[in-house]
Amino acid sequence: MAILIAGAINQTNFMYEADSQNCHMEYIENDFLFSTNDTAAHTFPPSQADGIYGMTSYRFGEISAGMGLSAPGAACADNYRKYSGKNVTYKEAPAEWLFMEQGCDGASIMLEALRRAGRNLTEASFFAALNQTRNEVMGVHANVTLSPTKFGGVDTQRTVQWHGDCRCWIALGKFEPFYVP
Repeated sequence: MAILIAGAINQTNFMYEADSQNCHMEYIENDFLFSTNDTAAHTFPPSQADGIYGMTSYRFGEISAGMGLSAPGAACADNYRKYSGKNVTYKEAPAEWLFMEQGCDGASIMLEALRRAGRNLTEASFFAALNQTRNEVMGVHANVTLSPTKFGGVDTQRTVQWHGDCRCWIALGKFEPFYVP
């Protein structure tokens, strides 16, 4: 069993070296350096990586699983297309799609907090409004909740599985709370 805490290029090198020595390992993947994103994992050799599981707090693998985009994700892509004239899709440009959706996720949280804070905006009113974010559906992240003691926003994950035939991650099931022993 290998849990490779390294970038995808180093993981790929490790897997090809293991393959060259006829060593077939079990792997577990995670979000470190976005390795549960199709762009990062695209170079994984199917002979080593086909069927490996990963844990992610992103919406990676939903499109390949036939789940489609979340409503905010679809709205983000539509707005980007409307204002830039460029159509960015997950299948054609997963890295660009990721950063587009991350930008929309952050902007939507900030905009909603500004709306809640009202016209007499102060630093205190903005942070108070930001900390009212509850279970907000995102485009690329799992749902976000913020509070004065909870800064990370996301506290759920789901399992994904990598498939060599499409060189893609496929989401399995729904988001579940992080396991904390």
